[in-house]
Amino acid sequence: MRSSKISAVWSVVLGAVACVTGGCPAGGGAKNHGSANAPSGRNAPRRLAVTDADGDGVPDFADRCPRRKETRNGYRDGDGCPDIYPIVFQPKRIRLLQPISFVGETPVLTADARQVLTTLATALRKRPSIMLVEIQGHLASTGPRDYSRRLSLLRAKAVRSFLVRTGGISKLRLDVGGYGPDRPLCLDKTRGCRALNERIELRIVWQGRQRHRVAGVAGVTGSPGRRALLPPRHRTALTRSADQRLRQRRIRLLHQAGLRFLRQHRYTAAYKRFSEVVRLQPGNLTARLKLGVLQARLGDHTGANQTVRWVRNHVSDAAADRLRRQQLKAMVPRKP
Repeated sequence: MRSSKISAVWSVVLGAVACVTGGCPAGGGAKNHGSANAPSGRNAPRRLAVTDADGDGVPDFADRCPRRKETRNGYRDGDGCPDIYPIVFQPKRIRLLQPISFVGETPVLTADARQVLTTLATALRKRPSIMLVEIQGHLASTGPRDYSRRLSLLRAKAVRSFLVRTGGISKLRLDVGGYGPDRPLCLDKTRGCRALNERIELRIVWQGRQRHRVAGVAGVTGSPGRRALLPPRHRTALTRSADQRLRQRRIRLLHQAGLRFLRQHRYTAAYKRFSEVVRLQPGNLTARLKLGVLQARLGDHTGANQTVRWVRNHVSDAAADRLRRQQLKAMVPRKP
């Protein structure tokens, strides 16, 4: 009987040790007592998995665009969608609140810059009154001045090329200029100051009937009706030397040949004749107007803009307006 009591005590002790180590038998009192305070698997609290599919730092439950990354630019960064700053049109400039960025020290546009320029092209198409915009490229003074000017000009040309080819903006409405480190916004030698100086600015040169004087654009003035003294058309033969008479005869023949080629729709040949006439006689307004239209038709947009400026400075604003309308009509639309 004593041995049975000892075996019973040992069975209780072994059962308690088994419960402490997690091995209580099913239905045991120690098991039931230990599991009374432990939460069951069904009632245990669950941890919610926070996912971020696009990896932009905004969780999917708060992300309005879960498959597209947020653009970290300080403008609506909490919605999780890529966005760009709005574009502000001012009287003399177009302000881009999000800068146009490039890949390293190259004139290659980044993806964010392409988004900004696409929006800018849409806005320019809705504002046909803006006739001429100068795209100014600026750089920080970290390298040789000639290299900085050349790189800034290439960047400005890259912006113009994107607006023309992808945005559908007429090349006659866009002019470029590379200024390098000549016009800094700050003079500190810090990284933030360098980022501020390396920029693309958009200056409105011609908007409706308003012309703005823009530094760096030669021949742009705001004085309407300014005329220059042109050489008289008729002179007596007695006041001319033999060389002058031969020169005038050559100019007359070139002018007639240019008109004949225009009637035959031989625009390249006419362009060469009128270019020679303008070279020999810069004050020949008729030849210069014909040349301006041919420049727009043949794709010489820089020369077309220069011709419009010359007419505006030496003749009148009304003549420049008429020439620009003729140039826009003469441009051959590109095939898609």
